[in-house]
Amino acid sequence: MNPPDLVRADILHNILLGVLVYMMDWIYGFLAHHDRINAFDYVWRQLPPYPGFVVPTKSYWMVSQWSGKEILHFARVILGTFTVALQQTPNQPHPTGSQVQEFNTAIQCVRSMTDFYLMTQYDSHTDKTVSYMQKYLPEFHETKSVFLRYRADKGAKRATAEAHKVLLKEQTETSVKGLPALEKVKLHHKDALERRNLMDKILREAAHYNFPKMHLISHFEQQIPKLGALKQYSTDISECMHKGFKEAYRRSNKVNATSQMITNYTRDHTFIMKDVTIDVWNRIRQVEDPTADVEIGPQTQIYLRLQSKIDLREVSNLEDLELRTGLCSLKLATETFLR
Repeated sequence: MNPPDLVRADILHNILLGVLVYMMDWIYGFLAHHDRINAFDYVWRQLPPYPGFVVPTKSYWMVSQWSGKEILHFARVILGTFTVALQQTPNQPHPTGSQVQEFNTAIQCVRSMTDFYLMTQYDSHTDKTVSYMQKYLPEFHETKSVFLRYRADKGAKRATAEAHKVLLKEQTETSVKGLPALEKVKLHHKDALERRNLMDKILREAAHYNFPKMHLISHFEQQIPKLGALKQYSTDISECMHKGFKEAYRRSNKVNATSQMITNYTRDHTFIMKDVTIDVWNRIRQVEDPTADVEIGPQTQIYLRLQSKIDLREVSNLEDLELRTGLCSLKLATETFLR
């Protein structure tokens, strides 16, 4: 037995709501550090609509919580949006050589992860597609250090701020009287570079990539030959069942919500089933009409055989429907729902 095989590859929680959510924070910190937030937001809000993509209505930094569907759209456009935001524009200062190199590394990192994610979406795989995944993931790990400083926790950030204040105070107290203007400028840039290097060192030493979801994706390509395509194990299908309970909670008074949620969800489910039943009865009526062009499925045919003793032409209201079908709660449920 291979222990990693006990945990199935979950694209929704391991990548979409896992690595990609973390990457969103890394990208935001990277853009803020290089003063590119406004450029990114401008491109983000100018994205055009196309089938399968929902245009963002808020700025990137204004979204407080991302759903799985929103992350899905994010994964489709983040590489192009991020790349355009780092391009040189008249409104942005000219990047230095080190910044250009850092930009290219960050773009390569985002590209490697998005390529890896897109490969996991395949419905079938070959040895070639698996080799692509084995290529993209190491490229991501080789370039992810560009975002390391943005992985630091709040404690490390507070320590960095304190160290910055202390160093800035020491540099301010250093006398620059009598120095030429050019020497003052050089000293100012040197002090700023020293503060920046100190902050970067503290943040990098306190940050790491050791979290479970980062490790789990390393086993994805191993599970494909044994278990097949990864999409069949993703929990996004079962997560859809949560929508009914979330809607039921929204309708409750938020105090004794449990009983109200059960009642609401049960009532909605009952009406859905009865709506399906009424739809079948409508099909029966159309079948009785020779001019009706209705395609009858196997389930409808079984229902026709079971309910052939009921003359639906005599059904004119809910009371008749209750009497002839045995759905004794239909009228009461309808009145309760309408109230």
